[in-house]
Amino acid sequence: MIWNSETLNKALGITISNFINCNEVQFNSQDVKKGDLFIALQGNRDGHDYVLDAIDKGAVAVIVSKQIDIADKDKIILVEDCFEALQKMALYKRENSKAKFIAITGSVGKTSTKEALKTLLTEANYKSLDLLYNEANKEEFEGNTERSTAAYTLVREDVSTGLTYKLPLEASYIRGLIFASRGNFNNHLGLLINLASMADDTEYAIFELGMNHKGEIRELVQILKPNIAMITNISEAHLEFFNSFEEIAEAKCEIFENFSKNDIAVINADTNCYNKILSILKKLSITDIHSFGRSSKTSAELVLYENLGEQVYLKYKINNKVLDVTIPFIPRHFAENYTGVLLIINILGKDIEIASNNLANISPTKGRGEIINMQNCRVICDYYNASPQSMKAALEYLKQVPAENKTAIIGDMLELGENSKRLHEELVPYILDAVCSKVYLVGANTKYIYDLLPSKIAKKYFKNIDELIMHITDLFEGNELILIKGSRGVKLDKIVDYYK
Repeated sequence: MIWNSETLNKALGITISNFINCNEVQFNSQDVKKGDLFIALQGNRDGHDYVLDAIDKGAVAVIVSKQIDIADKDKIILVEDCFEALQKMALYKRENSKAKFIAITGSVGKTSTKEALKTLLTEANYKSLDLLYNEANKEEFEGNTERSTAAYTLVREDVSTGLTYKLPLEASYIRGLIFASRGNFNNHLGLLINLASMADDTEYAIFELGMNHKGEIRELVQILKPNIAMITNISEAHLEFFNSFEEIAEAKCEIFENFSKNDIAVINADTNCYNKILSILKKLSITDIHSFGRSSKTSAELVLYENLGEQVYLKYKINNKVLDVTIPFIPRHFAENYTGVLLIINILGKDIEIASNNLANISPTKGRGEIINMQNCRVICDYYNASPQSMKAALEYLKQVPAENKTAIIGDMLELGENSKRLHEELVPYILDAVCSKVYLVGANTKYIYDLLPSKIAKKYFKNIDELIMHITDLFEGNELILIKGSRGVKLDKIVDYYK
């Protein structure tokens, strides 16, 4: 359980006389699962209007700031202000946690990097049974949680056999609990909800931090206080709100501003403004800096990426340790992101060989490069977001995947400001290089691309996604591979929903 009456009393400074045990904190009633705690926040809609729905879905308690007419009054936790209560709960979790906190930011790749780190760190974060049974570690298992009690019982019973072995993934309590923030919920509210939903015995907590404006990440790290912070890259994303790459880099570097003496910075050495980032770290007196990228001068290097068709051969060098692995095909930009992930696992003192051997177990998150099969066609679903860097990477991905007939459905890249025309036009060589049989362009800005593509290419332009769906009835005919890529606001996911 994540919260009980005692911890809620301490966090909120109130007295809850009835017995409560609950799991994650939810503010959207649609997300509520059995055993969760629902908090009625006031936004575009009033969360109090959805309390009954949350209870019907299994919420065991509800935090409200006004009386609600429900049959079971014991479920009600009454506070003066629900958002203030959420802040108190998040701060309580952070202040009382013994976990090591890892924060990830960057223009692109935050969510996929976070999920990859969660997967690989879960595999690498195990302890042998004989170490766990050491009496010095007994208190680690004799906590108040069911998980801790079960873990100590399991170790005590199994150690008698004299075996030392890595337990299966299902026995996560032996590996140590890894927490990762949900989806891409990376703003202020997302940070609070995620912190408030973290188990007390979490060993490593991974958060992604996003921003659109200067000062937003500074506000987040004052709450999170990360021990390790990573910048994946600096690119054109959010140029609508900034005047230059340098300004974006400065805003991203706010992630380091709340560092303590022994905290660690992890930087992509191949990114724009790398030297600018280093100069900011110097001003902040941060000296424990680790870099990753394609250079042999970095702490972690992607030495070789070799496309083998349906597979890819990867060679990494992580602090002088060479790792070789052949896995099902992934695009180069995924492999580059994994360099930083392996570096963090190495910094944490975990087994990077185990981690690298599990690279094949990393699954792309929904709408972020996952490949699905529809009507005998493979569809690369990368419609959650788009920047010039990620768009070029997706088109390179399309080029690398073997298929006779390829179609690219390209949507607008948003939030580029006055640079939008130029940055859309710069995609034309990448589209041509992917050798597509058909190119469909969706949104006002993609008209710039349409006008520059040669007439010999089978191309069509649509003002919006509904227009495309209405006019294209043979999307899957004669195609082996389709890329769907664009900013979330273009709603290209409607294509998949329509044809399912």
